[in-house]
Order: sequence, then structure tokens, then C-alpha cells
Amino acid sequence: MTADWQVTLHPRFSRDASKFSGEDRKRIDALALKLMNGLERNGIHLEPLQNVPDRRMRSARVTRAIRAMVFYDPPHLVLFGVDQHDKAYDRIQRTRFDVGELFGNLEVTEVAPTIEHRSESSGNSDERSLFSPWTDRELTDLGIAGGLLPSLRLLQTEGDLLGLVEDLTPLTSQILVHLAAGEPYDDILESITRPSVSEEPVDTGDLSAAIARPASGLTTVDEHVKIMLDKGFEEWQVFLHPTQRDIVDRRYNGPARVTGGPGTGKTVVALHRAVKLARELPEVGEQRILVTTYTKRLTNDLQWKLARLAAPGELDRIDVVNIDKLAYDVAARSAAAPVRLRWDDHAALSRAKLICKDSVDPDFLVDEWKNVILAQLIRTQNEYFAASRVGRGKRLGRADRARIWELVQTLEQDLQDEGVRTGDQMVVDAALHEENRRWREPRKYRHVIIDEAQDLNRAHWRLLRALCEEGPDDMFIAGDSFQRLYRDPIRLTPLGVHIVGRSRHLTLNYRTTRQIVAKALSIMSSAGDGAEGETLAGYQSVLAGANPRFQAFSGSGDLTSACVEQVNTWLDQGAAPSSIVVCAPTRGSLLTGIVEALHQAQVPARLIGDGNAEYEGVHVATANSLKGTEYGRVLLTGVSADEFPRRFATRLETVDRTAHARALEKERNLLFVAATRARESLSVFWKGEPSHLLRLDTPA
Repeated sequence: MTADWQVTLHPRFSRDASKFSGEDRKRIDALALKLMNGLERNGIHLEPLQNVPDRRMRSARVTRAIRAMVFYDPPHLVLFGVDQHDKAYDRIQRTRFDVGELFGNLEVTEVAPTIEHRSESSGNSDERSLFSPWTDRELTDLGIAGGLLPSLRLLQTEGDLLGLVEDLTPLTSQILVHLAAGEPYDDILESITRPSVSEEPVDTGDLSAAIARPASGLTTVDEHVKIMLDKGFEEWQVFLHPTQRDIVDRRYNGPARVTGGPGTGKTVVALHRAVKLARELPEVGEQRILVTTYTKRLTNDLQWKLARLAAPGELDRIDVVNIDKLAYDVAARSAAAPVRLRWDDHAALSRAKLICKDSVDPDFLVDEWKNVILAQLIRTQNEYFAASRVGRGKRLGRADRARIWELVQTLEQDLQDEGVRTGDQMVVDAALHEENRRWREPRKYRHVIIDEAQDLNRAHWRLLRALCEEGPDDMFIAGDSFQRLYRDPIRLTPLGVHIVGRSRHLTLNYRTTRQIVAKALSIMSSAGDGAEGETLAGYQSVLAGANPRFQAFSGSGDLTSACVEQVNTWLDQGAAPSSIVVCAPTRGSLLTGIVEALHQAQVPARLIGDGNAEYEGVHVATANSLKGTEYGRVLLTGVSADEFPRRFATRLETVDRTAHARALEKERNLLFVAATRARESLSVFWKGEPSHLLRLDTPA
């Protein structure tokens, strides 16, 4: 093999390889690396095969029992799968290669045995075909490669389709899934096909060009392949699907937003957008790009991914800071004297209990202070009298508001006397400081990219708006209101963030199996539409896997033992320890007991926080801390009826029914977030009766 050879990995090869472990996995990785260094030099023999659809298909020996599947067309070598010996040869017989005329994408199609058998018994009739309503010409006009049409005509059920598209390119998968789901043909043509058509003429016989096109979703650079192998294919976490390229490249006249369920690629789109804008910044000048999100752990993850996307010069012009750290830095610079910061509400609630006596419920007072007075940056009693309280369940007359305002003033003064400032107060300080400063000094940022936007409050938004001059491409927002865990819904327009006509919604999950997605959607089945019209309609996955496991246990000891047993089962199946997370809604004795039990079972495990997310053992964490992460296997525990919803949500039932409903919404969202962190396997355990929010009575 000469230096001019191109070794390419198909995504299916990475998925196949991830199913192996130990020495078998090492040999698979070694084979891929050897192929890049030369066939003859490394003594690798590509076995020619008889009776295959394409004589360019070969096999390569990994071990006596394992074969890699190879497409061999000098100067190209495509690794498109790996399996046990007999299964590999059977799959090669059922695999087809084809190049699409519109996108120029290389399609690798493996027809399922059940569909082939149906073809033989039905005489290839497409009368009951899932795609019989559309002609071949209509399908190819959408961008479906002609070689796929015979397979499509054999599909009769959604299960048939999802089994086929799992290994197609993301672009083709999205078109077929949306078409089968009943979306209008013309809408798919306009929103997916036309923005993705190749800008250059397509030669369906030019394999080199097809492999190189982003629409093929292949990896061809040797060093990139090595990184993927060494890091367990982590590079796919920053892969931009072709259907998302238009969102990244488009010029917007103001703030733009991308929404979508977990695993649909919102964060990847936002990061590619940041790199594109950094590349276009004028060389002269000091303006920068801000990338911000809700937590420190998510910030670290964004930095890791940006380092893989941006050139050093581009990366130097991007600040990645979590929103509260950004606010703290601004507030600390403007403060007259240092204060002790208390991020949670414990200090405020303790003072409220002392000053309220029997006149006002302290929980209600703190909630009103945070979600009305601080949230709207209210500074005077008259502003509070005029403030909107839409969505607040308890009505307040003018006399009630006067009493609340008096108590809030006492609360804030007591905190000030103690030298304490809450996190919400600090964000308000930062927003007001920047709003006053913007009239005197140039804005610091030319562009602001916001991830996990659903958990920002009004003060956060006013701070960001003050940091960035209004204009083209000023703000790019990624979020999902169904993953909101901390804040109440807010409208962006009154805050100077106008996104009307500049919003795109993603529906296809590229991370989680459809079995897990189905259960996650059943949890959300009682949810209405999200903020500003967001919806879960059409949210689905093309990946297949095992059904989630749901199980009850009689007591805490049995529950902990079951958690250890489940972790060991996954480890025995070849899962890497760091691909497993055990989570619960709270950080109490349950999680610490599980860590101790795992240690006793000789399993490395640790409670994961912001600072140790790279730990290589089993991760144990609160469900809240999993925002923005993904794991191969997720075990959610501690969701019994007497533990979940948590007390802060249930105690509001007698205080403010509307606030209680919103708290339950966030608890339900937490289950949705935890379930959709899993790529392959999900188990949910509890003791006694399950929480009603699990919706076990709703079919997945």
C-alpha cells in the first residue's frame, strides 16, 4: 500500500467494534491501524470472495473467529463492519454500495434477512410497501440513491425501515424517517433536500469524491482515524450531520435559535457555528466570541469539543465560560466590598423563616423574591406593584404586595449584614452593571453562542444582551424546553432577543436507541408544548437496541445490591467502566452507599462533580449533573413514590398550586434528561412503589 492510499471508516465499523472488548477489541483496532500503514508491509491479506454483490468486497482476518468487512477499490479501502466469522460473510452477501446523484453521498446498505426472505416469498411485490405512495422518480428527487430503491420497496413496517436506516447516511435516514412519518413531501424537499444538494457535479462512479463529501459521514484522514480508535470513537461527538450544515453556514439578521430533543445535535451545531464565526472575525480588532452554558461541567465538555474543531488561532478568539462564572466575574469587579456567595437558597430560606413568623409562608416568600422580584430585576416598590405575575398561582392584592416587599427588604438587609449574596442576586448585579456600562464602553463580544439556553433566567439574558451589540449573527441559541430543570419558562422578545423567523427544530436522535427514546417519550406523554411553541412531535431515533429495564426492590439493601449486580453485568459484557453511570435525583446516602458497595465489589467508582468528569472508573452522580453528557449505559435509581418527586416540589402543593405544577414539570424533565443520556442500555430501579412520574402505566 502506497502513501496515496485512503483508508476510510464507515460509522457501522465503529458500532461493530464497540461490541467487542478485551483482546478482541485491541486486535480490531490494531488491524485498522495496520491497514493505514500498508498491506504488504504488515502482512495483511484481503481475501477475495465468491458470489458477492460486488467483487470489490473483501474480508480481513482479525482473529481465527473474527473478520473485518472491507470494500477494496484502489486507492480506496473502506472498513464497513466487523463480526464473527460466519456472520461477517453473511452480512457481506447482503451489503450494497451506491453513490447518490444529488448529494454525492456513499451509501452502504445492509438488507435484513427477514426482508430478503419476504422478497422471495412475495415475488418482490410492493403493493404493501411503506413507500409505495411515491414513485422511484419522486424518491430519487428527494436525494435517495437509486441503488436503495429495491430495498425500500420491500419495507412494510416502521420496524423494517428503522432496521435499514440505522446504517445509512444521516441525510438519507432523516429523509426516509420523516417521509414515512407522514411529513409533507414538499416540506422535506424544501427543508432537507435542497439545502444539502452537492454544489459540484456528481459522478456516481467517482468513489474518491463520494468518500470525501461530508454527506457520506466518513472519516478519511489517517491521524483523525487514529484518534477515533485511541479514544473509542469520541470524534463522532463533534460530527456535523449534513442536514445541519445549512443552520451553521447561514447568515442571520439577528438572534437565531436551534431547538430539538436530546441527541439531535444542537450542541454540535452551536459549536460549529462558533468556529465559523471565529474564522470570519476581522484580523484587526479586539472583539471576541463568547460560548456559554449553564454548568462548569458542560463548559469543560464544550472546551474539549471546540479544541477538536477549531484551529489554534480560531480557538484563541473564543471565550468558553459558564454563565454564572461570567456573571460572578462581572459582579465581583463592580462590588464595593467582597461578599460570601451562596449559590443555593438555604441562607435565604433560613432568614425567611425567622422574619416571616406566621404572616407569610417562608417558602412562598423566597419563591416570590427569586421568580418575580429578582427575575424581573425589580428595584423599587412601585416596580413590584406594577410587575406581571402571570403564571403565579396565588393572587396578591396591593396590600399583599406591600407586605411581601417589606419582608423582602428585611431579607435582603439581613443577608447584606451577614456579608452574604445569593447566586440570583449576583446575576442581577452583573446584568445591571453591564447595562449601565454599555452606554460608555464598546461591547466585549461580537457574537454570543448559548448552549442549554432553557435554564437561563431573565437576568442571565439581560447580561448576555448587554455584552453583545445587536446586529447580524449577534446571538446563536441552542436549547430544549423539555430539558428545563431550574428555571420557569420565559419569553425572549421582551428581553431584546428577537428570534421570530430565525428558528430551526431538529427531530432525529443520533445518540439513543429508539427503545429508550420510546420510554422517554412515554414519561413526557403528559407534557404540553414547550416554550414558544416547542414540541416533541416527530422526535425519534434510527438506532436499535434492547428494551429498558424497570424493576422494583423491597428495601435499600436490595436496591444497592441490585445496582452493583447491574454494573457488573455491563462490565462482563465488555463495557468500559467510564461508559457507565449510576445516578439518582439526590446526592444523599443512596449514592454514597452505592460507591462503597462498588468498591467492596472491587469495581472502581467515584461520585462525579464538575472537577472529575474524566474519571476512568464507573461514574456515580446526581441526575441533574448529567445535563449535556452521554453514557453507553445508564442506571437511574432512587425513583420510588416516597422519594420522587423531591420534597422541594411536593411542599409547594399547599403554598402555590401553579408553582407546584411547574416544579413537577421540572421533576418530569429530570427523568427525561436522565433516560436520554443512555446510548445503548437503560435500567431504572426503585424500592417499594415507583414514582408516578415514571408513567409505567403508559405503553412505550
